[in-house]
Amino acid sequence: MVNENSVWIIGNGNDINLWLDNWMGTPLVSLLNPPVHMYSSLTAKLSSMMVNGKWQIPKPLIDFPTVAEQTLNITLPVTPLPDKRVWKHATDGILTARLAHMFLWPPLVRLDWPTIIWRTCIPPSQSFVFWRLMLSKLPTDDNLQTRGCTIVSVCVLCYQHAETSSHLFLECTFATSVWRWLGVKLNCSISMLSYSSLLECVLHRGNSQVSDVFAAAIIHTVHTIWLARNAIRFSSSRINFHNTLEKISTLVTMPGVHSTGNCVVGDVALLNSLLIPPSY
Repeated sequence: MVNENSVWIIGNGNDINLWLDNWMGTPLVSLLNPPVHMYSSLTAKLSSMMVNGKWQIPKPLIDFPTVAEQTLNITLPVTPLPDKRVWKHATDGILTARLAHMFLWPPLVRLDWPTIIWRTCIPPSQSFVFWRLMLSKLPTDDNLQTRGCTIVSVCVLCYQHAETSSHLFLECTFATSVWRWLGVKLNCSISMLSYSSLLECVLHRGNSQVSDVFAAAIIHTVHTIWLARNAIRFSSSRINFHNTLEKISTLVTMPGVHSTGNCVVGDVALLNSLLIPPSY
């Protein structure tokens, strides 16, 4: 691992293996691909190619013009210096314990979507479903099959496709109809390319009360689709599309009412259409 992430600064060439060490950006064995059984015999040092401070390309490398040209472009030191191996990911080339720890356990990438779905005005049980969806933890048929369950899969909302998470929430005719209705309701365009793209409409809303409303709308819609799927799968219930939309409308109104955020005059018409009193 250290070898793969190090590079040699050329001095006198006595410590650098001509074939196996990385002294030109890529080891020669990676460029020339000799048979693996020959590796043990590749013991020549880089100094064998250096005569009086100049390159002397051997015959085997002359047959590879690209490698020879790349070698000739490397400037050799005027006076002989010791070779030095440096860590590519350090500005000074020194591999410290701190850099080694950061390389083995890199810091976690900060995600934007968790800060969007976890809000005080949205019940955690609703956000929890979206959180599991983002992490592929919902027990949809495709996730159960990945865990070793042998099941016959079908989407119970449309009966036209095997059930996968992406189909159930983004591609099913039932789900796409709900998302289109919600886009009209919120007067915005909702992207159904991925789970995270559903939240893009929230990021474009700077006002905190309207942002809470949009986040609640996306989260409650995902939660409602999931409950509709479970009601059919486990209770043999019949789902009424109109009742589903009414349920989402009611669930979206409550977070808007309990939001601690504020709005501007331009948001009043939207909030009134959702029966949410504006908070200036």
